[in-house]
Amino acid sequence: MFFEYVKNFDEYTLFGAAHISFFVAALAIVVVLNWLLRNRSERAKRITLIVCACLVVFNYAFLQLWRVWAYADGRAKGILDKVAYIMMPNEILPFQLCSMLCYIIPAAVILKKRWLYEAVAPICIMGGFLFFFYLTGIVDRYPPFSFRVLESILQHTVILFFGSYLYVSKQAKMQLKTIKYPILFLLAIGVVAIAANLVFGTVDDGVNFFYIRKDVLGLGLPFAATAPIMAVVAVAFFFLILGIQSLADKLAARSGKKKEAANADLLPDSSAHKDVPPPSRNDGEE
Repeated sequence: MFFEYVKNFDEYTLFGAAHISFFVAALAIVVVLNWLLRNRSERAKRITLIVCACLVVFNYAFLQLWRVWAYADGRAKGILDKVAYIMMPNEILPFQLCSMLCYIIPAAVILKKRWLYEAVAPICIMGGFLFFFYLTGIVDRYPPFSFRVLESILQHTVILFFGSYLYVSKQAKMQLKTIKYPILFLLAIGVVAIAANLVFGTVDDGVNFFYIRKDVLGLGLPFAATAPIMAVVAVAFFFLILGIQSLADKLAARSGKKKEAANADLLPDSSAHKDVPPPSRNDGEE
């Protein structure tokens, strides 16, 4: 049962106990890990990023093996038929946002470019939060403690932690001059996803990369309107991170000034004795 592909599992409720429990647990893990690892050495920070990259790669690779073994069972029985089914664009092409991140995160860790960290960090945070906020499509088709659910929870928790840790460890910083990096990066991969939707729109009941082709939220919006709206939402999310970063910088500066003032008050005041004349040689002599 744990590894089985169970479609239309109807005991799950969006924002029900299972959903909220997974969301709270993931946020708690991300917050605690960031707190514990925030002031580590450069070597420890590097190891942390490498571990995150390995986790997303191995997790994503194992997911593909599971798909071949279990996911296609209901549609194709032979191993060759399963592989052929998995090769359909809707399954194998990494054009979902978080699927792309499973390739981009290792590349960023290998290249060690600060501008790439600054481009990837907010996208990871956005992708992680969006998944946990609206994870229907994964949890609503599988039992809460099945492989598919726990695999997806783990993957998106690591993605969310990776993005936030880049900021906490000061390996990236959201600034007005650097916000262009995530915007341009998201624009580039968004163009790829839109093109894939148009090319493979009739394959396998229609692909839905970036969830912009089909009416996911029930708003009845056409494909041409969904992409710009989601782009605006993404940019607004980036500016929200910028606002949080600016607020954190101001609070840190204010805290630093208070510490400096407190340390200054503890120092001896040499000016109180500067007008006192030195003792005379003949003091006490008659």
